[in-house]
Amino acid sequence: MTKLEAQLKAIQADSIPSVANDGKNWQLLCDKHSDFYARVLSNKPDIKPINHLLGLLTKLHIEETSSVTSYAESASAMRQLIDEKVGPEHSHKFDELGSQQLSLVTHLWVYLQGYLRMDFSLANDHAFNTAELLSPMLQSPTHELRAQFLESYYLGVERSPIQEKSESKVMALIKRLFG
Repeated sequence: MTKLEAQLKAIQADSIPSVANDGKNWQLLCDKHSDFYARVLSNKPDIKPINHLLGLLTKLHIEETSSVTSYAESASAMRQLIDEKVGPEHSHKFDELGSQQLSLVTHLWVYLQGYLRMDFSLANDHAFNTAELLSPMLQSPTHELRAQFLESYYLGVERSPIQEKSESKVMALIKRLFG
């Protein structure tokens, strides 16, 4: 098992429902990016591995989004043509790898943001933008895709070992005095 796969499993990312059901793309992602992750770990050993994972997933999300954006229109047109010529009952056989990878990376990335208890608004914005991009290609409504991505975020929050930040003593005093 590579260091990347071990780190993802350590935070239980392999059991996110949408990730667990996509073993082929999981393995492709781990195989493709394991060497890079290992190099980053060895180059900067003073930084926590989970922070390197956040950096890697951020990088991958940017790259996958850019890649899918560059051909989104033609992929949607191709999907429509397949539906018309072959039939919608067979169109699921023609999966487009880039959109699948972007979906997987997005689930992992927003999950990790939840796991690290990062600001929800960032995860929400990216979940919406990614859902909007993928909606025509995956033939799924934007709001459904966004909800699926945010399920991963909340699962990360639920599994997070980081305690919620308690309010400061000053805020607690102010609330007691005026609340």
